[in-house]
Amino acid sequence: MSDSVTDLPRARLLRELYFNRTGLLFLLTVLLAVGMYALAAHTHGDASTFWLTLATGIVATSAYAAFAALLTTKQFDAFLRTAIEQSVRRNIAAVTDELVNTVRQQNSAYVPATSYPPTNSPDLAFNRDLNRSFTSSERYIFQGVTARYNVARLASLDTTFDLVRIIVANPTEPDSVVARAKHGKHDTDGSISDADLAQIRADLIDDIWMSIVGAYCCWRKADRIEFCFLTDPPIDRAEIFDTEMFLTRYSDPDSWEYEFPAACRFLRDSMPYQMQYKDCARLFTSRYTTRFQIPRDDDRRLLFRVLHHAGLDFDETQYERLKNEFWDLVRNLPDQMRP
Repeated sequence: MSDSVTDLPRARLLRELYFNRTGLLFLLTVLLAVGMYALAAHTHGDASTFWLTLATGIVATSAYAAFAALLTTKQFDAFLRTAIEQSVRRNIAAVTDELVNTVRQQNSAYVPATSYPPTNSPDLAFNRDLNRSFTSSERYIFQGVTARYNVARLASLDTTFDLVRIIVANPTEPDSVVARAKHGKHDTDGSISDADLAQIRADLIDDIWMSIVGAYCCWRKADRIEFCFLTDPPIDRAEIFDTEMFLTRYSDPDSWEYEFPAACRFLRDSMPYQMQYKDCARLFTSRYTTRFQIPRDDDRRLLFRVLHHAGLDFDETQYERLKNEFWDLVRNLPDQMRP
């Protein structure tokens, strides 16, 4: 700050302090002292000494009073200015903190708590956070096209759930996986060949059957395991736990060049978590979905009976093949997916 700007408050202080009735009083006392000095000059002896002494006292008192008023006023002005500045700073800090907290609360309702970039190998941070939720939650809800890796992860972890719900495509309706098959080949304009589409579709349906067999092999991992089949499941994968949700974005075009797409984590209080949780809950009460519960028994015939009652054809040979492939998948899980 320049000297001219700094001198402005000082000049105003002096003007307001002395260019008023106080200044007029100082001026009158000085004129009175001058008159007394004149009287002292025109008298002699004790009278001259008296007028000289009185005039000197008045001048000294006036000078002291003027200096004291200036000093006291400057100190009070500095104190008042400091008090006002501190008060303004406190108020601004309080308002800023409140605004920041409000923005954070608004962001937490819509913005992911954590984002994971697409990779060509299993993301260490994503799998670490996902495994932490697996081991700390009592409920687990999966929604996607297939769930074989998710069930394999469940089998590899030393944890149990009160409830596991798995929502996947209907394996009896091949068209239920067409959208995911096209995204698997990054096809959006129909350029994928019929042979490639048929092969991808068959592999996805086989993965769904493996998810069912794997869940039955892990029936001791949960008090209740339920399946729900959709004719048109979402492409993106959602995994919902007690306090957070992981959303894997297979539909993200920026992830098509990578084997593992981008993902994000939402907290329980967020809008996406609440919406996804309620949507999944409605699917298990809808009359338009196929649902069944994995039997809690080692007798595989109970599984065949449940599947047959749900309109799914399944045989012993298919079961044995998928069971062996499932346990091979569990044994060969990437290290990043293991606890």
